Amino acid sequence: MIHRFVVASLLRRDQEILLIRQQGRADAAPYWSIPGGVVDADEAATTALVREVWEESGLIADSVGPLAYATWIEQTPTQRTTALIYEIRAWTGEITLADPDGLVVDAAFFPLDWAIAHVRNLPYRPMREPLLAYLKGEATAGSVWFYHGEEGDPHCVSPAEAVPWQDLSYLSAGTPRQRTAFSTLQRLGIVEALAAYTPTLIGTIPLNVDTAQSDLDIACFAPDLDEFAAAALARYGDLTGFRVSRKWARGVPSVIVGFDGGDFGVQIFAQPQPVLTQYGYRHLLAEARLLALGGDAHRQAIRRLKESGVKTEPAFAHHFGITGDPYEALWTLSLVKKRD
Repeated sequence: MIHRFVVASLLRRDQEILLIRQQGRADAAPYWSIPGGVVDADEAATTALVREVWEESGLIADSVGPLAYATWIEQTPTQRTTALIYEIRAWTGEITLADPDGLVVDAAFFPLDWAIAHVRNLPYRPMREPLLAYLKGEATAGSVWFYHGEEGDPHCVSPAEAVPWQDLSYLSAGTPRQRTAFSTLQRLGIVEALAAYTPTLIGTIPLNVDTAQSDLDIACFAPDLDEFAAAALARYGDLTGFRVSRKWARGVPSVIVGFDGGDFGVQIFAQPQPVLTQYGYRHLLAEARLLALGGDAHRQAIRRLKESGVKTEPAFAHHFGITGDPYEALWTLSLVKKRD
């Protein structure tokens, strides 16, 4: 699996927005867009954004954030791209054209309505549609757009989708293990300590299909994985069993932090893409939808499979007769509208 990350910026001056005019080698004509480019290997997304803004406009971003929106694009089943678009309101310098790739032919600030008019001619749909929706106020900040190729209609997800899972109060009225999980998370201060990374409890405990061996699994969005690892070490490094590991999960660099949380083991899974796009979170949504079809009987069947040694996603696939790669199938199911 090849998963590429790109970044782009909405750099503002009062009521104006910076646009660059560029022409790639495969482009028929120049077009206006916002500055951005590919994140290099082992480079933090925020670092890449500052670099790209400077290379394409000569301006120096003093701070990055917040995230305006993200776009997830599947070019082929084995080639994907996550684009992170950030607001930048503090910067210094003057516009100069020094693009090392030689693609940028102009750069200027435009009033919002002029910028929207220019962006309407952007030839790449996954770049054009989310940008226009955001500039026109039609998309909530933090939303994610999912594209499968250039032709299909996108699936747009608002951050409100995750709120019911991020508000952990539902655990306090749940099963005995869910109530214990709530107390453990409160005692550890996970939500407060990792607030900058939108921590979201995923896995089996929210769904009440956990076993005695189940951990508290938490997904986080960390544009800078080194920064995240350092923050986790500073907050939880003195706890029993603390460990940090790195891996590539379906082409995405990831940091996994683990430690003994007392009543539960804790695993925090961080990636440089929003939680809304992460496999663990999307599996949670698909599994919740499947369980809603039949309630407790399904939960008992899934739990029995897990107690026999079957992992969660394969257990759901086996029980519900889902064929193919269970991880990809549940991902796809999570993006299907309920009426379908």
